[in-house]
Amino acid sequence: MDRLVARSSLAALALFFVALAPRLAWAVEADAPPAAARPRALTIYAGTAGISVLDTGAGAVPAIGGELGATFPLGKLFALELLGAAGLSAARDAEPNNIWIRLALGLRVERTDTWGLRPYGGLRLVHIHYAKAETWRDHPGASLLGDSSRGLDHRSGLGLVGGVSHGMGASRFRIFAELEPSYVPIGRGPQLFVAATFGFGAAL
Repeated sequence: MDRLVARSSLAALALFFVALAPRLAWAVEADAPPAAARPRALTIYAGTAGISVLDTGAGAVPAIGGELGATFPLGKLFALELLGAAGLSAARDAEPNNIWIRLALGLRVERTDTWGLRPYGGLRLVHIHYAKAETWRDHPGASLLGDSSRGLDHRSGLGLVGGVSHGMGASRFRIFAELEPSYVPIGRGPQLFVAATFGFGAAL
C-alpha cells in the first residue's frame, strides 16, 4: 500500500512538473532580454533631413534631403558609420537650385550593447558632389560619377554629429534624431551646412 501511494505521488509530481515546464520556460524567456536587444553586427538607418546651407551667395538657403546609412559596432562604446545622402536646396535671388550627393565615413561614440535610449556623438569625413540642378538634369550619369568637366564641384570636409536613438520594444527597429553641422572647405561653393535628420533603423 505504501509503495502504491509513493508511486502515485511520484507520478503526480512528475505530471506537475511536465505541466509546469512550459510556464517556467516562458518565465525565463520573458526575463531574458528580447532578441532584438542583444548586440548585433549591423544596423541599417534611413532618414529625412531639414538642411540649411549657410553661406551661399544669397545667404542662408533652406534645403531638404534624405539619408541611408549603416553602423557597425566596434566593441561596446564605438561604431563605424557609412552614410550616403542627397540634398536639394531652394533657389533664392541669384542662387539657383542646387543638388548634391554626399558620402560620409564616421566614427560614432555610442553604447552599442544596450537597446533602449542611446545618445551618441561622432566625427564624419565627408565628400560631396555639388552642382546646379540643371547640371544634374542635363548630365546625370557624368555628375553621379564625379565628372567635373560639366560643372560639378567636388567638396570635402568634416561633420560633427550629435543625436539619440531609441529601440522600439522587443522589435528590431529603432528611431533616431540627430543634428550635424559640417564644414566643407575643400572645393568651390558653400562651406557650411547644418542638417537635422529624423528617421528609423533596423538591427540585422
